[in-house]
Amino acid sequence: MNKKPLSIGIISDDFSPAMTGVGIHTQTLARELASRGHHIFILTSRRKGEPEESLSHNVRIYRLPTIKIYGFYQALPTKKMLRRILSKERPDIIHHHYLSFLMKQVFSVAKEIGLPQISTYHFTADVLTKPPLMRPFRHLIEHQVFSYNNQMTALIVPSLGVLSELQKTKIKTPLHHISNWITFDENKNIPAPSPNTPHPFTILFVGRLAYEKNISLLLRSFQIFLTSCPDAQLHIIGTGPLRETLEKECHLLGISSSVHFFGFIEHDDLPPYYAECDVFVLPSIVETQSIVLIEALYFARPILVTSSILSAREFVEDGKNGYIVDSKNENELASRLVTLQSNKNLCTSMGLFNKEKAKNYASKTIIDSLEDVYYHSLP
Repeated sequence: MNKKPLSIGIISDDFSPAMTGVGIHTQTLARELASRGHHIFILTSRRKGEPEESLSHNVRIYRLPTIKIYGFYQALPTKKMLRRILSKERPDIIHHHYLSFLMKQVFSVAKEIGLPQISTYHFTADVLTKPPLMRPFRHLIEHQVFSYNNQMTALIVPSLGVLSELQKTKIKTPLHHISNWITFDENKNIPAPSPNTPHPFTILFVGRLAYEKNISLLLRSFQIFLTSCPDAQLHIIGTGPLRETLEKECHLLGISSSVHFFGFIEHDDLPPYYAECDVFVLPSIVETQSIVLIEALYFARPILVTSSILSAREFVEDGKNGYIVDSKNENELASRLVTLQSNKNLCTSMGLFNKEKAKNYASKTIIDSLEDVYYHSLP
């Protein structure tokens, strides 16, 4: 196969600055593909003060008229706008990352032109309808998820758990299991805290402060854990619609002085936070394949996840590199935290296991596989 450079349109309401894992994913994907000589352009949302068009890392970014709904930026382009951009960029293939108005508009225009289109299945319909505003539309969204994905040339599925579920459905589009990858520069040294500098046992969460992340479970568990380790710290990084609610819950639980909300932090500035924590916790009730878990592996940290995460067993060998707990049981999570805090050697061995496991998520090999899907999708 003659692998000539391609013109690839990446469609994602979240891009830069990334507010979600998908935004981080699309940033690193775009940069890597551009570095391989492909022409990459992004169609995304536009926030206040951002230019309509810009160039970053040899990636052309088009920011479209936008509204903000329940903490998410939603691009609202007209088909005329999109026809103009696609006529200028002359893409060989379109790669979608969200089911949204933007995706539907681009899909329609690209279909008119006869372009191959693929999609990455980052979200189940459950995730998309967790916000209360969206719950009445669950059946409609489920229908649209299947309808649009069945019109794609190929469907990328990051998680083996999700792949197994999709194989039981009416999805007819060819499915390709291609994992998410390490999104940090793998050539840079991982920062590490000085072994001679004492620090309190630190738990880290990174993600959107939203209902599906189940952060309330983590707060209740942390309150219990503090009875065994009163100087422990919980670091929460991210923004979202529940921040104020979670801060109030900390106050009611009496743990505010031990919980630190750092808000939004640029992805490239996250390494010190991973390096300084002792354990990473993702308490989600709905999750496909989390990028932050891959990052925690990369930084050699034990990980605690819930059994509700579809990819939990892909990441965690219970007791070997972390623990899988019930998403409703704060006592179980607190007990696992006590186990790790009281056994430094266990934390170290789990971290070393995860550092080795992270090699399975090297970006080059994974993006090679994605690139192959692009070429095989061409007419």
